[in-house]
Amino acid sequence: CKLPVIASDVQGINNMLHNNVTGILVPPQQPELLANAIDLLLNDNNLALQLATNAYQKSAERFSSNTIFESYKRIFSK
Repeated sequence: CKLPVIASDVQGINNMLHNNVTGILVPPQQPELLANAIDLLLNDNNLALQLATNAYQKSAERFSSNTIFESYKRIFSK
């Protein structure tokens, strides 16, 4: 959707999102740090746009139908 992402730095999320590259990771149960991250993106449009663009490009590369098809093909041809 080309939106910037802020997520908890927990297993399963932190291996898909790269902090300050494709989104912002904050420690779980740290509402002040979450609020700071939200404030940062609300006040830095360039950063928000860059994170969103990076995340979109990364997910388009990793999860395109062709990429997924090739992954399944490798799995099932073993």
